[in-house]
Amino acid sequence: MKYFIVTGSNRGLGFNLVEQLLQPEHCVIAIARSHPDIQSEEAIKNGAKLVKITAGLADTNDIKRASEEAVLAILEDATAVYLINNAATFQPAGLAESMMAEQVSEAFNLNVVAPTVLTAAIIGKFQDAPFVKRIVNLSSGAGKRPIEGWSVYCATKAAIDLYTQTVGKEQDLKAKQASAAGRAFYPVEITAFSPGVIDTGFQEQVRLLDAKDFPNIAQFHALKNQGQLRSPETVASSIISLLLGSGFEQGGLQDIKQFDAQ
Repeated sequence: MKYFIVTGSNRGLGFNLVEQLLQPEHCVIAIARSHPDIQSEEAIKNGAKLVKITAGLADTNDIKRASEEAVLAILEDATAVYLINNAATFQPAGLAESMMAEQVSEAFNLNVVAPTVLTAAIIGKFQDAPFVKRIVNLSSGAGKRPIEGWSVYCATKAAIDLYTQTVGKEQDLKAKQASAAGRAFYPVEITAFSPGVIDTGFQEQVRLLDAKDFPNIAQFHALKNQGQLRSPETVASSIISLLLGSGFEQGGLQDIKQFDAQ
């Protein structure tokens, strides 16, 4: 059984990931604040499994509980383990002087702490397991360039990029140490993936921002009006192809555009 943990599974990209991953011999562990009806009955009849964990990952207690429950849901029949850290928020949006402690803390919890703790749980439990372990952290162009009004969002996505690169380096170091000692080593692979601008509720909320809080708002309206948003179905398919394919880069910063060329 292949196990897939997906955060932010209740809507948008996360919802589409869960629906597409519900295949025979797949167990999907969906983590979200709520769980809408997923058309899983037929998939489950064909051998798929769905585990729902209700948690708000902006809260550190829920992060800890969800990570523990997710690991416990992975049984001894596991032949591969995958984690997709998808849940994120662009709030608080606004100029730097408007930032409030509680909102900033919640954003870092959801965008940085949750992926970090879930990754730690997977490495801690399955480092020595002799099967594939892969983690995709959802990145963003906002983590690679400053966007006025998104100081917190940019900071969290930049943090995820560097965290991913660092964990990849740690796995490479462990592999070298194991090789020098003549020991087998089974790496946990990790990459950060920028999905582009997706036509989901996330973007709908972005377009509702006021220009005084988010000076780049016109650009996001233009992307929608010009039909340049990617569908969540297409992006979910690309992420699954990355997870299961040969183009996965350890400690990488990967982009949806690599799939455009295929």
